[in-house]
Amino acid sequence: MAEKQNAFDESNMPWVKAESEIVSVPPVIAPTIRTAWLSFWTYVRLPFGALQWLLISWSFFSSLAPPSGIAAGTTALIVSLGIAVTAVGLHKRKFWAWKANMLIIFVDPVSLLLGGFPPRITSADLAGHLMGQVFFGWGLWSCPNYIYFSNRKKLFK
Repeated sequence: MAEKQNAFDESNMPWVKAESEIVSVPPVIAPTIRTAWLSFWTYVRLPFGALQWLLISWSFFSSLAPPSGIAAGTTALIVSLGIAVTAVGLHKRKFWAWKANMLIIFVDPVSLLLGGFPPRITSADLAGHLMGQVFFGWGLWSCPNYIYFSNRKKLFK
């Protein structure tokens, strides 16, 4: 009758020669991190987001009265420039850009709120509209992106 081979028998482990010899353990290949969404986000979504905020800035400058129009337009212009600079930083894989992107992920749905109101909305419809924007904007857009970019933090230095 053949004896059962012990699972911990040294003959099953070719890298273990003897107690006195030290042999390197075979390398463990780390799984690759997929970056297709990161590329889309960096080269498509953020540039279009910067353009979107630039258009929002232009609409504030042209449609609101001077004191509030200048303030709102300038704020939107600063957001547009911040998004553009963040896209360049993500391209260069800078850690500060990763942090700025995490902020953008949660501020980005605000543009949905600014540009998403129907022209004639009543106060009763406003609550439902805002809840829908919050659910779709933050729930279905920001949270998955936050998880995605949190898992890719180590790509940035």
